[in-house]
Amino acid sequence: MLQNRLAAKGFSTGPDRWLNLQDLLFRFHQEDRLPQEIRALRKFIRPLFCRNPEESVAFDNCFDAWVDAGRKDEGLPAAEPTASPYMEPADSSTPALGRPPLRPFRRWFLAVLVVSFSLLFLVIGAFLARHWLESPVTEPITEQTEPAVSEPDTSKRFGVGSPGITFR
Repeated sequence: MLQNRLAAKGFSTGPDRWLNLQDLLFRFHQEDRLPQEIRALRKFIRPLFCRNPEESVAFDNCFDAWVDAGRKDEGLPAAEPTASPYMEPADSSTPALGRPPLRPFRRWFLAVLVVSFSLLFLVIGAFLARHWLESPVTEPITEQTEPAVSEPDTSKRFGVGSPGITFR
């Protein structure tokens, strides 16, 4: 087992590491990104167990020995690539390992969202344009007109013409 080989080389093999590995493999399976060959998983599994370049080299050796031992137990030559036991039969449309698969739902959602907002802005623009075109244009008044309301008599209020006050 890989766990025994890693523990013999001094790697930390607690349950958290194996849960992280399980999550990684499950995520690859969900995204149809599981590689055809087990050895291609090494670069993704390595960061879960290694902290420095020396541990990376030791991990690569343990991983290769584990894969070769598994092939030997099955009666297969160690030099041939080993297919992942989790891999489903691949078709020609399988996305590359480094790229996430295209999600048609997300593309449709974005397309509907863009079209909806475009139609909304088009309707609002047409409504505002029609409203502005229908409103009468008022011309500024150029001549002075007399106020409609007569101005109040303020002479009594300010004492103009009152007895005792004279203005000069």
